Amino acid sequence: MYGPVTTDVRQAPKALEKLWAQTNQEFRTHTGNIVVITELDLQDNVLTALSELNARHAKRQIVGIIDPNQEGVRVEVSLFDQMGRYIERLVMYGHEEHLTGAILPLLQPGVQTYVWWGTYRNPNAELLNELAELADLVIADTVTLNLSQDARYDLTDLNWARTLSWREITAQLFEAPEAAALLNKIEKLDVYYAEGRRRDVIARLYLGWFASRLGWQDLSKITLHPEPADGRGNGEILGFDIKADSATLSARALNTDCVDVNISLSSGTHHNTLHQPTRSIAALLGYVLDGQEDPSVFEESLRNAKAY
Repeated sequence: MYGPVTTDVRQAPKALEKLWAQTNQEFRTHTGNIVVITELDLQDNVLTALSELNARHAKRQIVGIIDPNQEGVRVEVSLFDQMGRYIERLVMYGHEEHLTGAILPLLQPGVQTYVWWGTYRNPNAELLNELAELADLVIADTVTLNLSQDARYDLTDLNWARTLSWREITAQLFEAPEAAALLNKIEKLDVYYAEGRRRDVIARLYLGWFASRLGWQDLSKITLHPEPADGRGNGEILGFDIKADSATLSARALNTDCVDVNISLSSGTHHNTLHQPTRSIAALLGYVLDGQEDPSVFEESLRNAKAY
């Protein structure tokens, strides 16, 4: 790793050039910018995730850390090697209003720009609007933050990626013909989630997806149940019960890696244990940056989540 070198916004490009000179590399490729706005108590998780993020997504990382005690903007510039590719990182500390105007001059032009609002506070309108002018994708907590769809950029959520394995498990439960015949007879969905800082946002996106797939307008058929965190915390889904006619389809998280599935049908009871490995923040980021899902499914799920 080269750096970090402490400097200011004006001198940051020169500091970056000096670090590049130490690598003796003649050619550089720029695959994109990722801009992250976060806070002091979240910076370790954010920086770890960015260190693990594949270089093909973004080779320039600009991290704005909201620090109420910082006078002006302090910038730490570094280069680190990720499997033979150097990643540029500029970490900026300052008030939200000071970060406004400081980030845009440091963006690499002519490449994709991703903005990750990695904080629980509502976006500063001036700062977000400034970043949105060049953003291709904005990643944020779309359920609880005051962030609306904007024609200037696509919108997604790491919490949406966190629901993926539970959505896959739900779809698998209805693959058998006898279970598939129950889709129009579903009477109730109960979703269990671990209490934590994210509250029920992951569970709400899951229920939003479930309702959208069944065309439900009446969300009163769905109940969310908070439970003490046990192995899986911070709002993670712990399981669900689907009741249809006289049948019940259930899934429960056993630990961080396994889910217990039980299906009670007229033909009998079926049980299975599925492997469900925990995905890192970097893996979640990579998934949403790759854009592997139909955006309209997320948008409809989000509308239901907000309406719940």
